[in-house]
Amino acid sequence: MKMKAILSVFMVFMLTGYSKAEVVLITSEMPPYVMSKDKGAIYEIIDVLFTRSEISYSVRHMPISNAIATTKITPNHCVIPLKRTQSREVDFKWISPLYISYSAIFTLPNRGIYIRTLDDAKKYTIGMEWGSNLVAYFEGLSDEYNIYPIDKDEHNLLRLLSNRIDLWVTTVDVAEYFAFKYEQNIENKLTFLTTLESIACNRTMEDEMIDRLNQEIARMTGEGLISALLAKARGD
Repeated sequence: MKMKAILSVFMVFMLTGYSKAEVVLITSEMPPYVMSKDKGAIYEIIDVLFTRSEISYSVRHMPISNAIATTKITPNHCVIPLKRTQSREVDFKWISPLYISYSAIFTLPNRGIYIRTLDDAKKYTIGMEWGSNLVAYFEGLSDEYNIYPIDKDEHNLLRLLSNRIDLWVTTVDVAEYFAFKYEQNIENKLTFLTTLESIACNRTMEDEMIDRLNQEIARMTGEGLISALLAKARGD
């Protein structure tokens, strides 16, 4: 009888343990959706998603390159948000999509810069953020681009203003946020990439947990909740 009781407890743990294991979510600064260590629409989305899914979680904050590296090697860790690309697909299990992002080439007005194709950007200096998939994207296209990454995307606008770079490559939402913050006009010269922003999890994460979270994301999207939270963050 004692052995049966032990086995019963063990089976209950095995059946329910996946929902009790804490998931560590790593965010990186991505205005206007991740503003600081505890502010932004992503935090609100996380709270609703994991509360509804009855999965405990905690949140950490670190640069995106460190977040990706940590999640790849650490069980029960996820990066949010992360662009879901072909090169990253096999490295993670995905909860997707959260929303769609658009990447573009920006510069200041009246600079006499004309960009019709990505090839046109090769003759200019380009600012990007370290760890961004956009760096890898351009490097994969050609080694003729003059890319100068920096640790914070915000600094790329400042480099534009001080004539230290000619072009800034980032997402439309990020560029518009910082342009508004610094009261600057910037020009979108070319929108060239559409990407699914997603949650990328360590590959050892239980499939049942991934499925549960994907089902809940789909419900939240269908309810219009995610789009409403993102719109509020943008000030729409």
